[in-house]
Amino acid sequence: MLVVSASCHRSPAPAPQGPEPATSPPPQGEAGLSVFKSEAETASRLPLQILPGEFTLAPPPEIIPVNFPAEEDARDSLHNLAIAPEDEENGWNWAWEVFCHLPAADRPGFIDEIASLTPPWAWDRLDSILQNPAWGTEVLQVLWQRLLDLPLELQGPRILQIAQNPSHPCRHQAASLLQAYFPEVPAGSYEIYRRRLAPSPPP
Repeated sequence: MLVVSASCHRSPAPAPQGPEPATSPPPQGEAGLSVFKSEAETASRLPLQILPGEFTLAPPPEIIPVNFPAEEDARDSLHNLAIAPEDEENGWNWAWEVFCHLPAADRPGFIDEIASLTPPWAWDRLDSILQNPAWGTEVLQVLWQRLLDLPLELQGPRILQIAQNPSHPCRHQAASLLQAYFPEVPAGSYEIYRRRLAPSPPP
């Protein structure tokens, strides 16, 4: 036990009882430095013990997936098209690529959103789908409904093309609409319809 005086000086400790265990003095100078380096090298060669749950190593770059699921690509491409419909590279081109790779059951809903985000002046981007029966009845019916929201000068020529395509699933609807727009024109008079739908020359 240590006794501390009022002047905060420590009293000498009592002498140890019995023989003091033999200890080797720490190596000094260059010899001590060599021993330290040797121990450090030995420790660096020991296997690293990682406890479960301590941390997770990231996978090597070559196995990180680079393709996102189709539904994520679809959401992102719709977002880009919504914020920049005039940006073909980041908007429409990506959306078109996603549409082509979507499962058939997901295409009608996706193309409906694409059409809703496409301004009237950019509808030529959709014509390759609208006029191609290979995309299926559901996709074309969706675009047909969106087409009817356009001004007559934009929808008319497209309706005429559909009415003249015998394999298009909307051809009967197109023919009926032309008759409704131009009741004085005999049914099936496509050349007359074409002239009626041609843009007026500037004054």
